[in-house]
Amino acid sequence: QVITIEKERYIVGEALFQPSILGLEDYGIVHQLITSVSNVASEYQKQLLENTMLCGGTVSMTGFEDRFQREANLSASAIRPTLVKAPEYMPEDLARHSAWLGGAILAKVVFPQNQHVTKGDYDETGPSIVHKKCF
Repeated sequence: QVITIEKERYIVGEALFQPSILGLEDYGIVHQLITSVSNVASEYQKQLLENTMLCGGTVSMTGFEDRFQREANLSASAIRPTLVKAPEYMPEDLARHSAWLGGAILAKVVFPQNQHVTKGDYDETGPSIVHKKCF
């Protein structure tokens, strides 16, 4: 069976910039980032904005980074994000999964020692391990 994907492949990325095309009454990704950063103490805003890294599968779409930067430059806000590229030494496959990796690292740092569930724990005990270790 052949499935032809035409305009749908562009709508996915475009919806991040214009959620209204999906019927959502919300702001786009650039506005959301600027709003989030503006809610942080002013002494940290510059550092956050100078270290903005887009990651995950969506950003591998052709032209996504250029569009993001163009939208950021058009923003009425004085806050302007600057994109940081993944380090050159990072394998492409690793960069593609960097959003998940970042979440995993954050979870390891934020949760107190021994409050995380390993695959071994889960395999040994099953789903109930989550309630035993995390609550």
